[in-house]
Amino acid sequence: MTENGAAGQTPSEMRRTLEIPPELSEDAFQQAAAALSRSLRSREGGELAIANALWANRGFRLAESFVRRSREYYDAQASTLDVERPEATETINAWVSKYTQGKIPGIVTQENVRSSLAILTNAVYFRGCGVSGFPKTSLRTMSSTEQMAAAGPSDDAPGANRERLPTRQGL
Repeated sequence: MTENGAAGQTPSEMRRTLEIPPELSEDAFQQAAAALSRSLRSREGGELAIANALWANRGFRLAESFVRRSREYYDAQASTLDVERPEATETINAWVSKYTQGKIPGIVTQENVRSSLAILTNAVYFRGCGVSGFPKTSLRTMSSTEQMAAAGPSDDAPGANRERLPTRQGL
């Protein structure tokens, strides 16, 4: 979905990073992504919901072709809202909560929203059973810091950017 709105060298750099064959046309790539999403959501034995949305500040013009492709290939909504109004934060958080079955009741703050030109949200909800069970006593809730530490360093990931990039506070 993000590639649909990219311009200049960005789409080819995204494809190279994701190891998408350069000879694959944009249309073929979008159709393959849509087919994969439909296939994953239609499997039996679990529940998988994938939702995508782009929220742009009302002064930011979204190309109609981007909005159409987002809806057609990714079942995604692309819309504008007034980021200065508190309702913008409520709208995004309600959307995330809905598509994660209430597991993530809020993802953005009013400060985050107000300082953004656009916000891309992806919500994934999965509920299923593994091939073999495990004792519930082995489950526990981990903080995000513990989760990152358990995942280990990601420097060995293909295409990983090994530079420390500056980030905005709170994002």
